[in-house]
Amino acid sequence: MDLFDLRMIGRHVCLRLLTAEDAPAFLDYLLRNKHYHDPYMPHRPSDSFTLENVRRLTDQRQRVGSDQEYAFAVIDNESERLVGKVKLSGIIRGSFHSANLSYDIDEAFSSRGYVTEAVKMLISFAYSGLALHRIQAAIMPRNLPSQRVVEKAGFVREGYSQHYIQINGIWEDHITYAITKERYDRLPAYQKEQGLIAWITET
Repeated sequence: MDLFDLRMIGRHVCLRLLTAEDAPAFLDYLLRNKHYHDPYMPHRPSDSFTLENVRRLTDQRQRVGSDQEYAFAVIDNESERLVGKVKLSGIIRGSFHSANLSYDIDEAFSSRGYVTEAVKMLISFAYSGLALHRIQAAIMPRNLPSQRVVEKAGFVREGYSQHYIQINGIWEDHITYAITKERYDRLPAYQKEQGLIAWITET
């Protein structure tokens, strides 16, 4: 099965892997939300917001093929508009089978539960489709909405890392959240797959 044909459809959003064809829409998304995302993002030089650079970011067939990362577009079901991104990266196999989770959303679509729904679907895919064992996320202490997202998805707080990532020239502390396959399997159904309807492959 080609993962680029995969569609995960929830109550409000659909997930599919980003491709180079998404570059214009994804660039528009990044530009619209630059000031909204900047307080939580590492410094992005001005050439980050060019079609050429964004096409390199979205053309991830080689990275997916080598099991390095999986970046999914979050698509609003009603408008069919690209309104966010959820990603698994830093994948380590061997004795770990772990990955890092990151996500962002369009400011106009925030506070609707879209990110929580997308993260829950991505976790389901990570464990059943990618055979991962542990997923972790690093979140700034002041980013309370992001902390609520992972907590709703069953993540637990594991630690506090001082001066963890440089954000806008400042080394910011981060809280480490994580969920293992064992914990995921014990979660109630509503917490694991809320809104997940089906995985559909297009032929």
